[in-house]
Amino acid sequence: MRPELDVEDIVQQSKPAVVLLKGSAGQGSGFFITDTGVIATNAHVVEDQQALVAELSSGQKLDAKVAYVDLDKDIALVKVEGGGFQHLTLANLTTVRQGQTVVALGNPGGSLPFSATKGIVSAVGKSEANGKGTWIQTDAAINPGNSGGPLLNNHAEVVGINTQKIVEKGFQSIGFALSSTDLIEVLDRFYPAVTAPGTPTMQASDGFGMVTVSSDPDGADVYLDGKFVGNTPATLKLPIGEHAMRLTSTNRVAWERTVEILKDSQVNLRAQLPPAQ
Repeated sequence: MRPELDVEDIVQQSKPAVVLLKGSAGQGSGFFITDTGVIATNAHVVEDQQALVAELSSGQKLDAKVAYVDLDKDIALVKVEGGGFQHLTLANLTTVRQGQTVVALGNPGGSLPFSATKGIVSAVGKSEANGKGTWIQTDAAINPGNSGGPLLNNHAEVVGINTQKIVEKGFQSIGFALSSTDLIEVLDRFYPAVTAPGTPTMQASDGFGMVTVSSDPDGADVYLDGKFVGNTPATLKLPIGEHAMRLTSTNRVAWERTVEILKDSQVNLRAQLPPAQ
C-alpha cells in the first residue's frame, strides 16, 4: 500500500500529470495514464473538437489526437507524441470508502487553471439519471472545465474521472465522478497494456490468445484492425482469428503484418522500423 499523503502533497505529486485540453469548441481537463502520452478524459470534452491541444502545468503545449471514444461510458483516450510523461496510477474501486477524503484536480472555466478542491466520498453506486457505469458522489467542488480531470484518494491514485455537477434549485455541493473501474474496463478492451493496482493480470480464456509486441525503436504506435491500442512494448489479449497489425514511429517506415490468433496461443512479435528515406 502506498503511503497516505496530505492534500498539499497529493496536489504537488499529481499536478504534473494533469492537462488542460483545448479545442475549437471549448476546453476541459484530462490526465496522463501512461508515460508514453496516453491521456484519459471525458468523451464530451473531446467530442467534435478540432485541432486539440494538451497544455501541461509547466506551460508546455502539445498537439493531441483523439485515439478512442466510448460514448456509452463518456470516456475518451487522447494521445500526444513523446515519452517520459509523469502519469497517474488507477486505483481499484474496491478501495473506495464512503467518507474518505478525495481531491479533484482540473481546469474549471473562469478560474485559474490546474486548481484543486477537497471533499469526501459521499456515496458510491449506480445512477440511471447520470448514465451507465458506477458513480462516485462527492462534495468536492466540480465545475464546468473540471470534466475529465482526476478524482484522487489520499495515496494520489485515481478513483474516478470528474464528470458532472448537479445544478438545480435546492441542490448544493453534489458532484459526480465516473469510477476508475469504468476507465479500467475501457482500457482492458482498447489498451490492455495499462493495468491498475489489484487488477489481476489477464489470462487467455476460451476464444482468446495473447500477443506481446515490441519494436526497434521502442515506443512505436500500435494499431490493431485500424484502431490505436497503445505503444510498444505492449501485451494484448485478442479474440481468435486474423488481425491486421500496424506499427508506426516518427521518421520510420511503418511495419505491417496480418496475425493469426489461435485459442490460448502466446505470440511474440518484434518489429523493425527502419529510418525513412
